[in-house]
Amino acid sequence: MQSVVCADCPIPEIWMREMGDYVVAVGFLTSTFSEKFLERTNGGCPKLGSTIMLKQLSEVLGLSYDGLSEALVDTRVCEWDIGYMYPKVGMETSRHLVDLAAPMDNVLFAGESTNTNACSTVQAAMDTGLRAAHQAQGLLSSSTRVSGEDSSPHEHYAQTVKGQC
Repeated sequence: MQSVVCADCPIPEIWMREMGDYVVAVGFLTSTFSEKFLERTNGGCPKLGSTIMLKQLSEVLGLSYDGLSEALVDTRVCEWDIGYMYPKVGMETSRHLVDLAAPMDNVLFAGESTNTNACSTVQAAMDTGLRAAHQAQGLLSSSTRVSGEDSSPHEHYAQTVKGQC
């Protein structure tokens, strides 16, 4: 399952991503949903935030709240005051994203808008950060030019930054 969309729930979108032995769930809230969530969680208290998300997943997916709660490893709440990229009408998505991601000599680019597989998500930004790190390693270990295209780095990301927000 990639995502759960529930417009009438406290967290309207929850994105899922398998990373090694774990499933990472990212709640995406904007505008008044974000403001209400911060109010309900005393400014983003992780324990209250995870309780809300687990109760919602339990109800929507018909899973045991206790089972989900026991499986929980960690929680982070991050408030982002930035926008994100979305494809516009007429955009040749794959070509434009490859162009945005392409290194310029020794300058590397990361961020959800440079993800050649998917954009507009926190996971897309994380993937491109890992891609740029691998590109930097390549530049440091050789003088060869590196590609701007994304691979599938999820298992490496889980090992590299597990537990960080």
